[in-house]
Amino acid sequence: PIARFFLVIIIYSMCVSYWSISFDWYVFIVEMVKLVSLFLLFSMLSTLDNKDRDKLIRLSLGFVLVNILSFNFGPDARLQGFFIHANHFAYFCVVLTAYVVLFFNSREKNLALMLLSVAILASKSSGGLIVFLYVIFGAYATYYSFSIKSMLWGVAIAFLITLIAYLFGVTESLVWKVSEFDVSNIREKADKMSFGSDGSLAWRASYGLAIINNLLDGSLANQLFGEGLGSQVEGSYVYDFMKKDPHNDYVRLLIERGGVGFLVVIFSFLFYMLKVRYSLFLIGIIAIPMLSGNVIVSFPYLFLYGVLVSRAYQTNEGELV
Repeated sequence: PIARFFLVIIIYSMCVSYWSISFDWYVFIVEMVKLVSLFLLFSMLSTLDNKDRDKLIRLSLGFVLVNILSFNFGPDARLQGFFIHANHFAYFCVVLTAYVVLFFNSREKNLALMLLSVAILASKSSGGLIVFLYVIFGAYATYYSFSIKSMLWGVAIAFLITLIAYLFGVTESLVWKVSEFDVSNIREKADKMSFGSDGSLAWRASYGLAIINNLLDGSLANQLFGEGLGSQVEGSYVYDFMKKDPHNDYVRLLIERGGVGFLVVIFSFLFYMLKVRYSLFLIGIIAIPMLSGNVIVSFPYLFLYGVLVSRAYQTNEGELV
């Protein structure tokens, strides 16, 4: 399904390129090569058997373990591996968590979850922690049988994770970000293009709103078909005031592909994903991080997500452990 989705996006991007290329053909071609590469990659993933996919996940867990063992824990340190930001590493671990929860046996699952819990907490990513809890309790609530014993275990695990998150400073950071979120202040900052030093949540909102306002001030063609692929890539930002990427994948999609392209991407993704087992659960794993991260341009994240979806697509009923 993911390979078919990318094929649709490739065809659409080629068809509307005349209207959306407003700045740099070279950047557009580079982005198209990336899309074609992802299409070929996910096509190959569909040919793997489940044992091969499990091996890829175990190899990725080994990578996480190596990064934890080589990490210097400290009050201001954030675990990020080879990723450019700790949030990217946290979301990478979230996809691993989903695969482990759905497809590993109990003993291996418990060991992997302890490892991934440490990794996500050490990343100090509040977004990563939210999606991690979504994966744990989303899988529990949706796919596992309910009982008083399992409910008590779930409450105990939730309390333990929250306590550890507090000790790591993750929950304090999350509370501060939410408290700094003020709609009227965000609109004012977006209009003035003065984004200040508020919490990252408020900064993302005001910065993203300013970018959208610039699109709406442009031509109808750009509003419908976007500013072109790569117009939100560092080094080729289409708007002069931009110093960083949008930090929001929905804003990125809207600016690069316009209103029409945005709808094509969202609805084609939903169309193919709804054919996969655990579809709503798997959609949430990418839909939530897209609000605050750059997951659609993170190759390691997309690779693991493709492994996860291809495994779910070929899973027989009753295989969940």
